[in-house]
Amino acid sequence: MGILRNIKGSRMRKVWLVVIGLVTVIVLFGVVGDVLLGGKISALPGLGILQIFRPLWMAPQQFKASKIFYPGSLGYGIAMDVTKPGKVVGISFYAWKQNEVILPGPIEFKLEKISVYGKTIKVISQEIREIKVITPEWVIWQTGIPDVAPANYRLSVVLRDEKGDVFGKLMSTLYVPPQELNATISLNKTEFRSGETLKLTIKNKGPTTITFGSTGWGDYTIEYLHPDGEWRKSEAIWWPYMGGGPLIVLRPRKSLTQSIEVPSSPAGTYRIGKGISAEGTNLSTHLTKTFTIIADPGTY
Repeated sequence: MGILRNIKGSRMRKVWLVVIGLVTVIVLFGVVGDVLLGGKISALPGLGILQIFRPLWMAPQQFKASKIFYPGSLGYGIAMDVTKPGKVVGISFYAWKQNEVILPGPIEFKLEKISVYGKTIKVISQEIREIKVITPEWVIWQTGIPDVAPANYRLSVVLRDEKGDVFGKLMSTLYVPPQELNATISLNKTEFRSGETLKLTIKNKGPTTITFGSTGWGDYTIEYLHPDGEWRKSEAIWWPYMGGGPLIVLRPRKSLTQSIEVPSSPAGTYRIGKGISAEGTNLSTHLTKTFTIIADPGTY
């Protein structure tokens, strides 16, 4: 029995050693990753491997609103989430429950560049205003995002009392992604007959999120290759899938397949095009893929 206990105890110690070893490797890998990539792996030091699927440029999303803001006395608007480099962003608020809201001290507006950990790197712009009474008329503060990417920012307004202490705060984070668009489209095959299903797959290779219409929005094109070698819009074909539809948001390293039934169409070479934009950038592209419609048996 003593020998059996020793064997079991030995196995348990080995299991615990393996577990401790794995945890140590994970933490060390995270720390090394944070150092090598300048703290761009994770929002938590030492957990880079656990956060590896977060976009490397993105700090943790934050939003805070003190009680004085809606549903309190002040209605408000504030820029947040993904934005473009060079874009004008702002904060606005007004008295919505009553005609006047008395403020005992100054108002401080600020835009800061922050790290992926949320720490201030640099104050981009700042303004202090002495506004004693807030009315139903909007108070507006605007500033410009630097033309730098990728980058993280914090936008805030602080309300102070007569002693300078904070009694109200509104804050959000903004992300400027890498200015890249890497997407592809592909088809399930290159030759189709009328009535067959054409499957169009859109793949986002990252690092930005891409957007496009689900079934139209003017970003789909169908062209026919004429005998003179020119591509022209196909007037002979009405594709049932070409109507309007909601906007689709596709995250990095994701793909989406859309199915289209090929209508009765003249035989020949066609190409389908799809308009795609990258979120938080001014980048857009129109990707195309060529395919052939072959004549049905018995037709000429």
